[in-house]
Amino acid sequence: MNIDQLGSLGEFVGSIGVMFSLFLLIGQIRSGIKTARASTLQEIQRDMRELLTGDIERAGIVMKIRRGEALGDEERLIQGQWALMMFRAFETQWFHVKAGTLDQYLHQGYLQHLRYALSNPVVMSQWSDQKETMFHSEFVSYVDRFLITNPPSIQALHQYASPENED
Repeated sequence: MNIDQLGSLGEFVGSIGVMFSLFLLIGQIRSGIKTARASTLQEIQRDMRELLTGDIERAGIVMKIRRGEALGDEERLIQGQWALMMFRAFETQWFHVKAGTLDQYLHQGYLQHLRYALSNPVVMSQWSDQKETMFHSEFVSYVDRFLITNPPSIQALHQYASPENED
């Protein structure tokens, strides 16, 4: 075997090594994407759990709203802060859907929680007051389009929150 043949053999072996490295890199990238998606899902589920379980004080405010009772200044502030956090959590989910780190179908399920929340006239009023100045315009359009095809209704809110439906 002469020097030219050895050089050609070395180039061939080197190209196989490069191809093998590329396949390994592709596998690591895919694994990283799966890890990022799993982490995003855990974060979103934690945020939703915190929003939906809330605290005793907020539960009392929600019950007053459902009964149609007036809220005091402090209660309106607490309700407004909760609504802002909820809207921001849904906006974060929307960004993750756009980035491909949250499954669109899973997000559609979460949007039903937003639909139920917006069935409440107080929450809908807060959305209407805040949406143009506090949220990304594409997110606002996205939610408004969702609400056209999935209109919030008081009946849906009462059915969802009715004590008779609790097990």
